[in-house]
Amino acid sequence: MKLSILLCLALVACVLGYSENLSLRPLSQKYLHASFEFEAESEPFNTHPVAHHDEFPRILSQIITQSDAREIHLRFAQGFWDAEEWGVLPHNGAFAGGTGIEAWAWIEASSKQEAKKKWFGLVNSLSGLFCASLNFIDSAHTVEPQFTFKQSSTGSNGANETTAYLFSGALPAEPVCTENLTPFIRLLPCKGKAGISSLLDGHKIFDSQWQGMAIDVHRECTDEEACKMVLKQTVDAVVDVPRQLRRNKHPIPVPLYGTDFRCDTSKPYANDYICFPLGDPTEVSWSIREIFGRPIEGACRIGQGSVNLDVPDGWKLQSKSGEDGEILDTYPTLSLANTDSLDIILSSDNATHVSPVSSPPVFAQRSFSGHGQQRGGVRTAFTNPSSEPVTFIYSETLPWFMRFYFHTMKLKNVDGVWRRVRGHV
Repeated sequence: MKLSILLCLALVACVLGYSENLSLRPLSQKYLHASFEFEAESEPFNTHPVAHHDEFPRILSQIITQSDAREIHLRFAQGFWDAEEWGVLPHNGAFAGGTGIEAWAWIEASSKQEAKKKWFGLVNSLSGLFCASLNFIDSAHTVEPQFTFKQSSTGSNGANETTAYLFSGALPAEPVCTENLTPFIRLLPCKGKAGISSLLDGHKIFDSQWQGMAIDVHRECTDEEACKMVLKQTVDAVVDVPRQLRRNKHPIPVPLYGTDFRCDTSKPYANDYICFPLGDPTEVSWSIREIFGRPIEGACRIGQGSVNLDVPDGWKLQSKSGEDGEILDTYPTLSLANTDSLDIILSSDNATHVSPVSSPPVFAQRSFSGHGQQRGGVRTAFTNPSSEPVTFIYSETLPWFMRFYFHTMKLKNVDGVWRRVRGHV
């Protein structure tokens, strides 16, 4: 009886300490947004993260202890997110970053000099862990933003609470590839062998129109004696569905056969030699296996797993368990419990009918003008799509070799009137 109770408590703690969720949302007849979310919690501790680890990765706990980091945030991004067509960024931009690699952290120390030394040690450790060039974030690439970021940590750590200093660095020219995804997967309890992480194939993820990875670690304290570290990992990708289906059919690109062309035969000049091409077909049907190369390989037994399908009425949702399983109609929310293999099929007669998107509060565009140090310039345009006023913070980090003259900085409203920036910032 005692053994059963202990076993039950262990399983409950395991379930509560880790969860994962996959969200699929067609953006249009051509694109699909896939969002992978993983969350793990450490055992409760007082002053330092505990030495015993279940779901929370030991290597991250060691890095946090060594650098005295209260929070760590890491971003990998590549590609282009079309805000005008796809709306606001996933998760309202909470896990989004600029192109390349971006990192910021709150370091606990008795002085800023000590905190900065720990910051450089932290980025070097993360560089080795994620196979990235974070070690190039030195003094020239480090900034101390005042308003851009807010802490996610809650509560205090009692008498051991010290001042935390914020440091940030970015490498926009850093390429993001499978070498960064592999250590990301190794931080997960099932390490890509089961659960939704089994779909994280680098060849599929990095062939997307836009993809982003995020690692966030923060502390949550309920009182002076109980704290825990929370790790959130996310992967977002916008998949070009027709291109992916074409690659499945022809891994090596080949010219289309004449019978495969979609031509508008209503044109008066249409014949066997002249073709006015039609757009992509509105009738679509695809499965997780076709998009990611494999089905979901069962559930990650160490925690809870689910799949959410964000589709409007008119889309047909089906699922298939195992290789020879029967194809059955399914619900927008599926649990991965007690499943060995799961494939999900989505089809629609009108793929242009998708869930409505939310417009971002502000559109921002940046461009360079002129050339050289004397005639070069930076121009940033902000557009408010609504009629209501919007308050936002804009942070810009310029390279050391680019001289910035505040006396030439101007603001221009939509009325075309130029104003000096002094008094407006």
